Amino acid sequence: MIFTDLIRAVDADHFGEGDIPLLVAYVQAIVMHQDAVKAIQRDGPVRADGKASAWLVLMEKAQRAMVALSMRLRLSPQARRERAVAPKRLGWDDRRRLEQEADYD
Repeated sequence: MIFTDLIRAVDADHFGEGDIPLLVAYVQAIVMHQDAVKAIQRDGPVRADGKASAWLVLMEKAQRAMVALSMRLRLSPQARRERAVAPKRLGWDDRRRLEQEADYD
């Protein structure tokens, strides 16, 4: 379900065949995160002996994997942004024309 929803959420040409292992790892990280969240909600973040639940570590590692893989797969907002393009330097004729236009204003 997660895999299918993910594929349907992007353009048809977003992923290539080479992305499949990363997609599978991304979906596995999501499932691990969901399992960890459920266990923490059920059992609490602290064990009876006062120590932190091992699920917290799993949840954090799954989150890190999700962030890293979402960047590689261009799924995060940051990864989808177009790269800033450096402004093109003006040639002498364009510069002179702009200066003349500024003089008339």
